[in-house]
Amino acid sequence: MKRFSATEARVNFFKILDLSVQGETVIIERNGIPIHLVPHPKKKRAKKTDYSSLIHSKVDDANAWSWEWEPNKELTFKKNKK
Repeated sequence: MKRFSATEARVNFFKILDLSVQGETVIIERNGIPIHLVPHPKKKRAKKTDYSSLIHSKVDDANAWSWEWEPNKELTFKKNKK
């Protein structure tokens, strides 16, 4: 744990930032009141979903199907006429 007065903190500002980022507990005192510098943890990015299994190279029949929906009925698969 490193303690600095407000005056020392002003002189060593970048050093204090580096210490805090490295995980060191840093306390700056001003008028006897301690102020703790705590870096925010890095947010983890959500894992990207792998859609590669859904991609098909055969697109010849892509226009041969569709979906049909009517009120109060389910969404149904419909094969188009060729």
